[in-house]
Amino acid sequence: MALAAYFDGSWDGNKWDVSPSVTLAGIASDDDLWSSFDGQWRAILKGDGSRPSARYMHMKEATHLEGEFTWRKGWNRTKVNTLIGDLLAFFKKLGKEQYMQFVCSVDMEAHRKLIAEGCELPSPASLCNDYCPSCVLY
Repeated sequence: MALAAYFDGSWDGNKWDVSPSVTLAGIASDDDLWSSFDGQWRAILKGDGSRPSARYMHMKEATHLEGEFTWRKGWNRTKVNTLIGDLLAFFKKLGKEQYMQFVCSVDMEAHRKLIAEGCELPSPASLCNDYCPSCVLY
């Protein structure tokens, strides 16, 4: 059984080290799920006539009406919310035993405080990068 995992990181602002938090999330499953998942996910992104199509889903862009989800491409908050709802409904239909979700968030204020107190900690990115892939393997 082949296993595939997809990761997405998020932060607030241009420099991750001055953000309130750093987050890395992912989802993992075997090839059987991904082969059907990918086609259905793309079909939802393609649009349903009441909203534009999107090449991909990135929540930061969608919620801020940026990048793929600008008003120039026909998007507004209602259409974005409809897309998010459609994608969530699709996730609800998947059997929970077929995939695993995981997330790692580092509170940057707490991390900076511990460093200032003399604790030796990996960088927030390293913490997330070490944790999330290990979830897939265990």
